Amino acid sequence: MTEMRATGRSEVIPVALMAVAALALSSLPYLAAYLFPPAGTAFSGFVYNVQDMNSYLAKMAQGAHGDWLFHLPFTAQPHEGTFINVLFLLLGRLSALAGLPLILTFHVARLVFGAAMLASGYVFIRYFVAGRRARLVAFALLSFSSGAGWLLLVTGPPPGFTSMPIDFWVPDAFTFLVLFSFPHMALSEALLFWAFLFALQSLQMNSLRRSISAGVALALSGLVHPYCIPIAGVALGAYILLLWAWGDQQGARRERARVLLQHLKLLAVAMAICLPVFAYNAWAFQANPVLANWSKQNIFPSPTPPQLLVAFGLLGVFAACAGYRILKERDTRLSFLVVWVVSAFVLAYLPVTIQRRLLEGVHVPLSILAALGLVALVERRGLFKPGQQKVRQAYSLTLISLILLMSASNLILIGGSVTQLGQKSSWVFPPLWQIDAADWLRTNSKYGDVVLSSLETGNYLVAQSGDGVVLGHNVETVDYVETEKAVREFYDPATSDDWRRAMIKSFGVSYVYYGPLERQLGAFDPARSSLFTRVYENGEVSIYSVSLSPQAGSR
Repeated sequence: MTEMRATGRSEVIPVALMAVAALALSSLPYLAAYLFPPAGTAFSGFVYNVQDMNSYLAKMAQGAHGDWLFHLPFTAQPHEGTFINVLFLLLGRLSALAGLPLILTFHVARLVFGAAMLASGYVFIRYFVAGRRARLVAFALLSFSSGAGWLLLVTGPPPGFTSMPIDFWVPDAFTFLVLFSFPHMALSEALLFWAFLFALQSLQMNSLRRSISAGVALALSGLVHPYCIPIAGVALGAYILLLWAWGDQQGARRERARVLLQHLKLLAVAMAICLPVFAYNAWAFQANPVLANWSKQNIFPSPTPPQLLVAFGLLGVFAACAGYRILKERDTRLSFLVVWVVSAFVLAYLPVTIQRRLLEGVHVPLSILAALGLVALVERRGLFKPGQQKVRQAYSLTLISLILLMSASNLILIGGSVTQLGQKSSWVFPPLWQIDAADWLRTNSKYGDVVLSSLETGNYLVAQSGDGVVLGHNVETVDYVETEKAVREFYDPATSDDWRRAMIKSFGVSYVYYGPLERQLGAFDPARSSLFTRVYENGEVSIYSVSLSPQAGSR
């Protein structure tokens, strides 16, 4: 079980072409937005989930300023830094050293780590799948497939379903969504695949060295995205128990117990290496009050089981067929894939706040199992017989058609992202006057100064200027509901300056931003108050410094 499948040039070339195609397809909306911004605007760098994407740039901005301890950038509450979000801090530091814009570094990382995830996924596929044809189908499904959410867009969601099918917005469960927007998840999943490979080899070879390698890979994956550690621990533990249950029932009980203990020791070594990373992360989010508040607001409930089944569509159907056969035949190699899928679904419904995060990477074993089920079904139907050219063509066309059908949601996602650019969202295309105001703050404010603004403006400013904000993210702003209410009250003309003075001191505000979005919150004009002095104006936006000595900001 320790050998890797041989790979010829005839296989590497189509794999490389599919990987390039997947990365290119995932980049198409960004390229279109960059090349064709509406007049008077510029492309922000993001077309999908912009609020969260800006939070990644804000983390990178901290690294660019030399920070190695993370502070929550969307809150003005003082708090200690912690050693989390290490990848984005590192990317920001590298961006500063290279003199590159943060957004360019982000997308380079997205492509590089996306390529690493696909390459690692291919190695993972080779470990399990003997046939070239099945390997290519598995890689195609890994790179492009999604679920049946597209069908719900046509028919409308049934009762109990969310309005947007989850294969359009849950990247934990779908590889293409990771390629589209999440470089940290791409890197963590690439490391997770290697961790599983090393761990499985350690069990078969009784190799302490491979077990240590698995632990190191998991620790690195956990530094990037800590959820991979419990995913791996549960899947490997369940797999070890399955091997024990499938052991020679007629053999000596002592020998079976010895093998079980040996496997558990190897797993314990790997987990002992990576668990401190997970434990530190868990401790940080409990011990740091600001991070604890973030965690309280940062809820990731899993979709209902029917939604999850629909989300995987035909992929899940073919995977279930292959999984049933594998368990029936007691295939000790392929059964790990089944165990990973089942354990992921169990973890996803534990009473924890990170439920759907525990689905991370599950698209990979599902793709492999679905490929095995799909190829077996087509071949059993007699569509392929050596020496018959037309039949081989029909076979290939059938596979390609089914793969495209299982990729429909992702094709709609990319097409929709491109067509929606015409809506000229200010999240995607900030106006030039807003960019100029952010540039002024970046040049003239001190790192850590706190800006008071609307939610959308604050979200953009943190990513672009590196300043702190009072309000900037519906999850990462501490006590979001109360803070949003306080910001609205600040811009309310009926509010007294005494109240505003107290608020400014409470949040440590250095600058007040007053633009079109802030005018929508209230008609209060800071120019009419002695508390503020205008320091910047461009016709649409005025920025005011606070004419009193505020408390220190968040750092």
